[in-house]
Amino acid sequence: MYDIPILMLHTINNSPEKNPLGVLSVSSKGFEAYLKVFKKMEYQMISMDDLINKRYDESKPYIVLTFDDGYKDNLTVALPILKKYNAKGTIFLNPAYTSDKTDDASDWGFMTWDEIQTANDSGVFDLQAHTMTHEFIFTSDKVVDYYTANKFAKYYWLAWMLWPDSPRSWNSNAMNYRDKIPTGYPIFEYNRRLSAVKFIPSSEYVEFLIENYISGKSETKLFDGKRGVYETKEDYLAYATWEVTECKRLLEEKLEKDIHTLCFPGGGYTDEILDIAKTCGYKCYMNASRLRVGNNNNHVGDLHAGKFVGLNRTSFSLIHPGLLPDSLFDYWVAKLSLGSYQKQPFYVFVKKMLATFLH
Repeated sequence: MYDIPILMLHTINNSPEKNPLGVLSVSSKGFEAYLKVFKKMEYQMISMDDLINKRYDESKPYIVLTFDDGYKDNLTVALPILKKYNAKGTIFLNPAYTSDKTDDASDWGFMTWDEIQTANDSGVFDLQAHTMTHEFIFTSDKVVDYYTANKFAKYYWLAWMLWPDSPRSWNSNAMNYRDKIPTGYPIFEYNRRLSAVKFIPSSEYVEFLIENYISGKSETKLFDGKRGVYETKEDYLAYATWEVTECKRLLEEKLEKDIHTLCFPGGGYTDEILDIAKTCGYKCYMNASRLRVGNNNNHVGDLHAGKFVGLNRTSFSLIHPGLLPDSLFDYWVAKLSLGSYQKQPFYVFVKKMLATFLH
């Protein structure tokens, strides 16, 4: 059965090296190559709002374009390309991370409220919920690693944890946090904010571990003080309710539109969180990639029948070998990925061989 691809994108940016999240980028030429493939294969390129309200031709194939996090380059780089191909898309926003800078020339960073309103008024972008924040949390007192500057791309979120206001100025200067995070800062077991209760290490334990790391020790059992505290289940659920419900309330108030779709950062959620989302009025959510189930064709049918459903998303990213220009490489990545997504044997085989070669 024909499936309905919902494509997951983040930033459309030509300078990925300027941000620790650059690994999520597709270049402007690469993104345009994607849209060329979709147009050539006669896919309608629609948003989640189009999907919910059936603003598409059901007799023809379609693809839903989604962008996570609300980066400035969605507006400055992606928007003109989407207009060129008569395409639409949905941006999932974290309202607590809206930028406080209106004069930053960098495409990196999160949009301001004025920029979000511009995106909302564009006739191209549909804005939906990504919860209030994009936090990571520690989930136990077990140390799994220690921070060093060369690990910043992996642990960039420590900056958000240590300086809670930093996402609001997360521009091309974000790399400066690489050297601000203390060397040896302990990395406890971690996950996304809504996935579990939070462990809050004591400052004394953190300082002890940093000193141990710098002195070449790694023994945690020598510490005889309080390692930290765990958030209560009640506090966890209260916070999760705020993340999910306040995001919807605030976006509806600011944008004067229906916020019907929820995308959880990193696919971090539990059944309890889904119950909260359903209760506060969301119509659907994005399944975590690890929990991908069924066929979107069936899920969309259930959605239109009034059921609260999870939808599957896909990503077309492959490691770029640098041997070909983005316009050519990403054209074939999109073509192969779309064909394999629809389980066409030739495309499945070729993409598998290409992925094996590039890894």
